[in-house]
Amino acid sequence: MSPAVGAYLRGRSRRLEFWLWCAGVLAANMAATAIIATVAPNLLSLDWPLRLLLWLVWVVAAVRRLRDARWPLWLSVPAPIASLASAAFFDLAYGQHDVAFHVVLRIQVEGAVLALVAGAVILLGCLPSRAPRIEPKTRAEVFG
Repeated sequence: MSPAVGAYLRGRSRRLEFWLWCAGVLAANMAATAIIATVAPNLLSLDWPLRLLLWLVWVVAAVRRLRDARWPLWLSVPAPIASLASAAFFDLAYGQHDVAFHVVLRIQVEGAVLALVAGAVILLGCLPSRAPRIEPKTRAEVFG
């Protein structure tokens, strides 16, 4: 990995940058879903690589935002895991129950996951930035 990429991944992001990342991920997801639905609608449920890639991009943005707010970095993980787990659950459960049960359960679980993801995005986007911590040794070197 190049030093520039490493420095970017270890960096911090302000609120506007985070919101732009989220808008880009959402637009990419909608565009990819529309393309898959147009070209090969029967493969729409097999979009695991795309879903995983978009969540990895979101996690990078969330980690940078959490670092800027000085919150624990593990808070970027629950939303993607909940989303991927619910998708895996419904892919595995498909065909094992009648359609009405499956639709009602999917609406309930996807609604809860949507609330979790929306809450995480809004929380991260609204967190105030905090000044980075400066070690006493570095402060002494700078100010004498």
